[in-house]
Amino acid sequence: MSNQMPKPRKVAIAGAGIIGLACGFELLERGHQVTVFDPATPESSTSWAAAGMIAPAYELMLQGEAPDEALSELAFESAALWQDFAARLRRISGLPTGYNRQPTLAVARSSAELARLQGLEDRLAAMSRPFRRVSPTALATDYGVSNALQGGLLLLEDHQVDNRRALTVLASTLARQGAQFVRAPIHDADDLKSHGEFDLVVWARGTSESGVSQVVKGQALSLAPVEGGPQQTVRFGAGYAVPKPDRIVIGATSEWDFKSASVNEAVTDALLEEATNVLPALRRATVLERWSGLRPKGQGERPLIGAVSGNEYVATAHYRNGVLLAPVTARLIAGMIEGTSLPTAYEVFLPGNGAPATA
Repeated sequence: MSNQMPKPRKVAIAGAGIIGLACGFELLERGHQVTVFDPATPESSTSWAAAGMIAPAYELMLQGEAPDEALSELAFESAALWQDFAARLRRISGLPTGYNRQPTLAVARSSAELARLQGLEDRLAAMSRPFRRVSPTALATDYGVSNALQGGLLLLEDHQVDNRRALTVLASTLARQGAQFVRAPIHDADDLKSHGEFDLVVWARGTSESGVSQVVKGQALSLAPVEGGPQQTVRFGAGYAVPKPDRIVIGATSEWDFKSASVNEAVTDALLEEATNVLPALRRATVLERWSGLRPKGQGERPLIGAVSGNEYVATAHYRNGVLLAPVTARLIAGMIEGTSLPTAYEVFLPGNGAPATA
């Protein structure tokens, strides 16, 4: 076996969201040259519109009665990578990413939701994953949530990061390490020729090269921090409240059939009402921002990660888990570029094993 380091490659990355930037960071750390192409700034990405949740355990519950075991394994692996990923970024940039290891509080508003939490508890116990039950009394006295709730779970491996800060730090870190940023679209590999010669390209910008055609609209809003507000992420059904240093993110919808990509204020008002029913202190908070975004979704909820040809790779369709899956996606893509095969358990994420690839 050769001990030689892989030959440095000149890599183009299409997409300046968290997946593209994370792949660029991992490749730069391994000695490759990186150029990131995107006609927009990171602030225009789906990642900017996210809540920054790193939530492999709650994801199990959202997937219903038959969770995707491969996706769950990928999610827990990536969540475990986040602390080191954030530390590496801070060491190079000198800037905090807003990574926060406070556990997530999942609460039940009804007997049906309590049954779902109990099902999640059973799954986590079977997987030897840590959690802690929280009684209705403790919910109200220790966490400031409504005294009408029926119970909760403290999910000790579900954390969060300030997604906007992380994107900003990633972009500045890439620039500091010598990455080039080109504010231009590239539609196919031939488009790259007008920008120079590249050994390969990573498509991390959405759906075009993967054959994935479905996008799901999400709407959310943010509030100003308020006294008595949540000190950690709180999940309730499909909703959440995620505190950041400068805002509290409230979300989110999953709209499969939508006529407009714009914000509907009545919809975000309904999200806010749900959140304030769980966290009464939020009724005193000022609304800072409302937004919507489109999430690319593959078959089931699996991302596509892997090669579509000898010199083209895709890292896309992460749906609601782009932030969560960024470190592991970056590691897998960089490994494949350097000749490492995808682990057998993760071959289901290869293009062609889910939605058909068209690149």
